[in-house]
Amino acid sequence: MPQASRGNRVGYLGRMIARAVTVAAVIVVLAVTGCTKGPDGSSPTAPAGSAGQSADPGSAADPTAAREAAPEGARFTFDQAARWPDGVEVQVTTITARTATATERGAEGTDGHLVEADIQVSNGSDQPFDTAQVAVWGYYDRVGAPKVSDSSGRLGVRLAGVLQPGETGQVPMGFAIPADRLGAVTVMIVGDSAHPAVQFSGAVSAG
Repeated sequence: MPQASRGNRVGYLGRMIARAVTVAAVIVVLAVTGCTKGPDGSSPTAPAGSAGQSADPGSAADPTAAREAAPEGARFTFDQAARWPDGVEVQVTTITARTATATERGAEGTDGHLVEADIQVSNGSDQPFDTAQVAVWGYYDRVGAPKVSDSSGRLGVRLAGVLQPGETGQVPMGFAIPADRLGAVTVMIVGDSAHPAVQFSGAVSAG
């Protein structure tokens, strides 16, 4: 997939279950996929949510558990970014299939096969944005995939940290997905009522 890099600062949004890194530690320049833009150069806009919608954080006791409900929300491909009405933008910058390392747990049911997705959030609004309100879920053929935890801290299972206006943050996440089910992978991202669910889908290749 085409790659591009541009100069938004990056704060790592989360490490994994027990600890999080706030976006105050701005340490690298982000490498992102080339996003499909509209005729005016803008990203596709996700629809506004209803007052009754809220984030779907899943089980606080087990943040790695698969989501049972089917994916929902406006649909995008992996080469697109979705922008909520307030200007906050989310995208899956890279997504690849690989096997689990010695420090990663959760892919035992898929013989160690997993999909790693880099989740990026960019705050294009004029207010601070708390990424803890955002939940991320993985699917294959609309079946929920468990998250993969990592004792080394490289993979995260949830987002954490506040993005100031103009800041961008990213966290890699792993989802246990069988090697023969990579043709229809979906990553769903959902926030609060002002940031309703969006889903990114497509085929995934081995890294």
